[in-house]
Amino acid sequence: AYDRVGRTAWVDDVIRLYTAECIAKPVESANESRRPVLVVGMMRSGTSLVEQIIASHPEAVGAGELQFWGMAEHKHQDLFRSRLPDSEISAKLGASYLKVLAEHSADAVRVVDKTPANVDYLGFIHRVFPNACFIYMQRDPVDTCLSCYFQNFVNASSFTMDLQDLAHYYREHHRLVNHWRSVLPKDVFLEVPYAALVADQEGWSRRIIEFIGLEWDP
Repeated sequence: AYDRVGRTAWVDDVIRLYTAECIAKPVESANESRRPVLVVGMMRSGTSLVEQIIASHPEAVGAGELQFWGMAEHKHQDLFRSRLPDSEISAKLGASYLKVLAEHSADAVRVVDKTPANVDYLGFIHRVFPNACFIYMQRDPVDTCLSCYFQNFVNASSFTMDLQDLAHYYREHHRLVNHWRSVLPKDVFLEVPYAALVADQEGWSRRIIEFIGLEWDP
């Protein structure tokens, strides 16, 4: 069953730990690679669409939904919500993630990880990869939640099976995203409205490609 109290506590802890001061503080062991591009948001918000747009660029590749950061959080829960990772763990996770990306392409300049749930870990990931690009997909809340409700997701997404649970999860998601908007540097966080992207696909594609530091390619 979906744990509303536990979810609220998770968001409280993350917001408390990853303050603007924490995000701005340099990390000695940080990995300076700009290769990772993380497309995040609620499920059914357009993450696959943006991954495909980026992956159509000759210097980029889509890696799909990687479970790397979710597994890291499961292994190091205290580091994600109660204390910051030390230099050794940050360096190890950075190297391991780049190795996973390299398995999808040895030479792509940008590799896209479109795991929606990575939105929970943006503060942690930013400390490991301060130059990684985050693209947040914003879609109408009712459209998003109903689309989730109509899907038969795995048990890990049990909140999608009840409309009240969905409403609770979305509110907590929205609260956390508002926090990321306020603390993450503007040059690593881009918000893409799904409806606007559909209405002006080329215009927003150009903004996305520019944001991740690539030249436009027709």
